[in-house]
Amino acid sequence: MILAALISYGLAAIFVGRGFYKMYVYDSGYNAVNAYVGGDAYNYIINSNYATGYFTLAILCAVIGATFVMAHYLSVCIDKKEKSKVIRFEEF
Repeated sequence: MILAALISYGLAAIFVGRGFYKMYVYDSGYNAVNAYVGGDAYNYIINSNYATGYFTLAILCAVIGATFVMAHYLSVCIDKKEKSKVIRFEEF
C-alpha cells in the first residue's frame, strides 16, 4: 500500500507541475505556447481553467495517497493487535 501511496503522491506532484506550467508559461507570439485563440485574455482564461483542472487532479491524487497511508497504518495496527491476543481456554 505504501507503493501505491508513493505513486499517487508522485502523480500529484506531476499534476501540480503541469498546473503551474499552464499558469505561468504563455507566449503571445504566432507560434505560441499554450495559445488557443486569437485574444490574449481568452488564452489566459483557457489556461487558468486547465490549471484549475490539474490542481484538482493533484488534490485528488494526494487524498488517495493519504488514504493508502492510513489503510496501511490501520492494517499494521490490526495485525499487531491480533498477534497480541491471548487465547483463554477457561471459558470452555
